Amino acid sequence: MKKHILLGTALSSLLMLGACDYNEDNFPGYDELATITNVQSDTLDLTAADYKKIAGLKANEELALSKDPEGETYVTALKQLEKDCFFTEIITPQEFLPAYLEDVYPYVTDNSKFIINYRMAESLPEYLTAIAAAKEFDLGSDNYKTVWGENRVVKYLTPSTLKEIPTLLKEGVKSPKEGDVMQVNYAYSETEPSTGGDDGGDEPVEPTYTPLSEVMAQKSGNYTSKGEVVGASATSLLISDGTGIIRILRNTLPTFAVGDVVEVSGEIEFKQELTRFRSASVVRFLERKSSFAYPTPKTIDAAGFADYVKAPKVEYVSYEGKLTMSGTNYNIVIGDETIQPGLTNTLYVNPDLIDKDVVVTGYLTGVSGSSTKYPNTFVTSVVAKEATNTVTPAGVLQYIDAGNYEAEGVVSAIYTRGFMLSDCSGSILVYKNELPTEKVGQIVRVKGTTSIRNGVKQFGNKDLQVTVLMEEPTDIPTKMVPQVLTAAEFDALAVTPRVVYATIEGQLSIEDSGKGFNYFNLLVSGASTTVSISYVDEKSFDMSLKGKTVKITGFLLDYNNGRVAMMYSKVEEAAATATVRAITRASDVEPNASALYRYNGSVWTVYNEEGGAEIVVMQPSDYVSLGSSSLSKPDEVLPVYLKNSFPYAQVGNIRTVTYRYNTSVAADEYTYDGTAWVKTVNSVPGTIVFMMANGKWIEAVEYYFNDFDGLLHGGAHIVDVDIPESLKEKKVWRATDGFNTILGSSHDGSKACKAESWLITGEVDLSKAVSPKIMVTAKCKYLPSGKVMTDFVNVYISAVYKEGDEIIKEDKDVKDWVKLEFPKWPVNDTYVDMETMVPAGLIGKKVYIGFQYVGDDGGVPNIQMKNFVVKE
Repeated sequence: MKKHILLGTALSSLLMLGACDYNEDNFPGYDELATITNVQSDTLDLTAADYKKIAGLKANEELALSKDPEGETYVTALKQLEKDCFFTEIITPQEFLPAYLEDVYPYVTDNSKFIINYRMAESLPEYLTAIAAAKEFDLGSDNYKTVWGENRVVKYLTPSTLKEIPTLLKEGVKSPKEGDVMQVNYAYSETEPSTGGDDGGDEPVEPTYTPLSEVMAQKSGNYTSKGEVVGASATSLLISDGTGIIRILRNTLPTFAVGDVVEVSGEIEFKQELTRFRSASVVRFLERKSSFAYPTPKTIDAAGFADYVKAPKVEYVSYEGKLTMSGTNYNIVIGDETIQPGLTNTLYVNPDLIDKDVVVTGYLTGVSGSSTKYPNTFVTSVVAKEATNTVTPAGVLQYIDAGNYEAEGVVSAIYTRGFMLSDCSGSILVYKNELPTEKVGQIVRVKGTTSIRNGVKQFGNKDLQVTVLMEEPTDIPTKMVPQVLTAAEFDALAVTPRVVYATIEGQLSIEDSGKGFNYFNLLVSGASTTVSISYVDEKSFDMSLKGKTVKITGFLLDYNNGRVAMMYSKVEEAAATATVRAITRASDVEPNASALYRYNGSVWTVYNEEGGAEIVVMQPSDYVSLGSSSLSKPDEVLPVYLKNSFPYAQVGNIRTVTYRYNTSVAADEYTYDGTAWVKTVNSVPGTIVFMMANGKWIEAVEYYFNDFDGLLHGGAHIVDVDIPESLKEKKVWRATDGFNTILGSSHDGSKACKAESWLITGEVDLSKAVSPKIMVTAKCKYLPSGKVMTDFVNVYISAVYKEGDEIIKEDKDVKDWVKLEFPKWPVNDTYVDMETMVPAGLIGKKVYIGFQYVGDDGGVPNIQMKNFVVKE
């Protein structure tokens, strides 16, 4: 073996001494092949994985940083490319694709060519760009000390201190620029320290409420007010304090009932020509009125509506018209249809009334969009004209005398003896004394006798009639947000019993009754009242929770002997809940709320896109089910998130969701199409060609372009094959100074002529082409009836023709020319984009392209062309 190796080494050394001469003499062309070539050509369609790779390449990161070392605008935009999957004017394919090609194709050599299909931003709303550049500001211990003072150990914000966020941003954000956006993450509690928090020994402070009339006079800001619930839709509350009535957006079926006095704290916005509290506002129960009744409605007609839309306000009215339905929208057509009030976010409308004359009673709450044609109505009653309303709202039933009544609503919870009926006004127990067949989420009508039991009204089982109006259950109950009760608020139910959907924590006890079933009770820490869980289905109940601290959610039914009965929807171990919350971002104080703020040049204000989409900020709790503090696949998650968050969305509603994408803030705009939330398309397809030359990737240029603007140029020329005297001066192909097209016609101004003439381009070099296409924009006039443009005009390509050659026909063909087929030709005075591919046999050659016009004396069209191009 050693001898062989030494011999081989010796021969190698000998050959190397005379390598040049030996190779040249014995292996012709050897030296030319010494450099291995790898020429490749392909078409690439960029995928999400490709955009992610482009954004993550170190070479691109360095390029982006070099363009803006201080502001890092390009770095932020490059990160955004991974999420958006489209290029922008900042991150262009021309600049950021070469590094990608070098990384993916490291061994290709000169003359390689790739056609890349990508997407490019188109009219991206400026506000989305601003939000995408937002930073995060997490409030910590020092921030809460600034709010509460050194002597109080309170590490959260409350309704009364939310207004301090702009001050904290002013102190914490250095040198902000106008338009800067910041997502603020903070700990929040609805309970002020003086009523259940760490109060540090201070005396309770009475909150200061802003009259609603003053709030309604503003269009933005942060306010705390209180008022009585006087009306509702399936997504909003209406409260009144005597000075005015204002809407509180909730986006879920409200759990407050008419007659409840509530406190609302949060940001306001001006929508539908009225001021309202935004959906992120905090609403807290204060007390319950001893009586309630809707006011006497004001009768309004078409003329009245014409006056209303000029100066909208919230008022209780009644009006007549024809009920119509479009998608999920209900409208009332009045008179000549110039006014069509909408039934806003109704829970249920009898389908038998569609296309019939009806009488609507409810609150007018502004007008939709920019049109004054569609005033909004929070409905309390819709009945056929001249019919009597037999349905009483559930919330009203709690106030009026017991008797025989009819109610309609959603089955919001069940237990083994009945179910809870909820509508926009409140809830009432339907006691069947048997396992209900109704399902949670179904819409039903209940007829029966009400009676008072331990302070609240309920339907009894005697002569009870339940009719299912909608068999397919809705998801309304799953989206209802329970009221969180403190021990003090829970004890208050002994004085003022009320039906309320709530959450409360305590220790669960399960005791044998000695009668074949168990007693289930909840001992609430700090309260003298306990919870008695009523009519439990013990087969499905998690008995392992016995003795544990749990959080229970459901409807509180009535009060008796120190216990509040409860129809539960969910019971979970409190410790497990705390563990789940810990999934959110790490901080010295764990945030449970997020809000978006923008700097206007002098102060920070809550972000509100004036006249644009409603901004929805994903909260820390929204990430819980994902098991992560950010989204990795927003396009999959956000449509579902919006569907769950806005179950009563109307067609055309627009929402912009701000969320955490990996380590940065992102925002996407969605529109509801009646079925699903569809992401706003902010990109259009584009194609770019890269070639490798001298070891570098460069963008491929067009092979030929001629705008046909004015006189002939770009090597274009005319070859007349057969032309009469009357056209020799006028020409068939007419390129005229001052015109931006070239015109073809064999009409001499007085008559159609028999003629043939060619318009031929300059030379087109396709020697390095891969898959070139030919494009031209054209329109026509005077096309004779029964004819098509190809009866007069056709397009040919030739790699044989040279300028000055004759055009020679052989039978029906043209010698040395190949006819091109275009799928689309103009048929009238409307421009169309014509496009076809260069035949494979001509790629790699130098060619000419000719437009043949053949006219006759029986009628001819003219054709106008512009923007002729040959490119990949």
